[in-house]
Amino acid sequence: MGRRRWGRFLLLSVFVLLVSAGCVGARIDISWPAMGTVELNGESRVLVAYKDRIDAVDPVNGSAVRLLNNDGEVRIDSEGNPRLWRVDGNDLQGAQYFALPTPGDDDTLLFPTYSNSIVPVNVPTASVDGAALALPGQVIAPMARSESWLYVPIRSQGIIAVDPTTADIQWRIDSTREGVGAWATPLLHEGILYVPLFDHYLHAVDAETGQDIWEPLDLEGGIVTTPLLYEDHLYVGTFSHMLYKITLDGEIVGQYEAQNWIWGTATEYEGMLYIADLSGAVHAVDPDSMEAVWSNKVAERGIRPAPVVTNEYVIVASRDGKVYWLYREDGTVAFDREVEGRPEILSDIVFIPANEEARILQDMIVVGTKNLSHLAVAYDMEGRELWVFGR
Repeated sequence: MGRRRWGRFLLLSVFVLLVSAGCVGARIDISWPAMGTVELNGESRVLVAYKDRIDAVDPVNGSAVRLLNNDGEVRIDSEGNPRLWRVDGNDLQGAQYFALPTPGDDDTLLFPTYSNSIVPVNVPTASVDGAALALPGQVIAPMARSESWLYVPIRSQGIIAVDPTTADIQWRIDSTREGVGAWATPLLHEGILYVPLFDHYLHAVDAETGQDIWEPLDLEGGIVTTPLLYEDHLYVGTFSHMLYKITLDGEIVGQYEAQNWIWGTATEYEGMLYIADLSGAVHAVDPDSMEAVWSNKVAERGIRPAPVVTNEYVIVASRDGKVYWLYREDGTVAFDREVEGRPEILSDIVFIPANEEARILQDMIVVGTKNLSHLAVAYDMEGRELWVFGR
């Protein structure tokens, strides 16, 4: 079986896995936590959205964030326990979450769900703020937003532009393949929306009208990564193993072949691109020549999240349950750390810079796993475990 044909077979297999994981309201077994930082009441917090719950975590010590009243005092429930910043999907007909929110109006966060809806959450109270907005399908990637519209990636259809207050669809881009739609957040830049779809096509459209800016590009593999914009070029990884370099006029001007599917967005640092693939390899790629400066297979299983890059290290996390620190200069492994029980690490790695005012005394990273007792694990830049958050 040829590589392209095999790639299409595997792509379909991944799709079937997610479909078999459940439909609206059903339990999701093939899933991963979505993690990122947000501002909650003036404080930077780590949000962890996984299955039917969203938790806010204090990056200082990994504790669950407590809700405060207007006087800055901890809110207490009817049994005398501190109330936590937590959103339970059971309070909204079993809503389930794969993606981080988009800011709404005032003190509202808009959470897209796997349950065909957008849930508005009031930030001060962590409560559902009004009725959920209905969507035509499930969402597994964050939305993008302009002043006018929300751009919602629908897993089995494509991208839709919706009114953020009513969810009325303004325009849409449908996949050319039934049941295979948008698995990545589109990129909005200077009024143009760059839309990656799982059917192999990259679109560039007017963000207001949805009209094509250039003919959609067939990249010969499923696209599940948000394009990286760097020095007036787009860099797009695909399931055809390729990292493509594309002009803003829609011309492919370079490509680099990895060893397997590229799922995470390329990371740029000091003029170099860093990617990982599902063979467990990490690559440093010169964006001018699109050739490898170094390439090293470090993990036993695939690497889904994008690398985090510092002056000294390239940090990746794998499905083998380990976090790897590679020397940025040559890609050799400096050291690795094993999460207890070696659960799959699938979510994006969150980098949190030191902030003395916020009591964060050193740079840290946070990785997310499928193990509820180790849902989020924080390390400093030298691999020391700082805290563990679990349910």
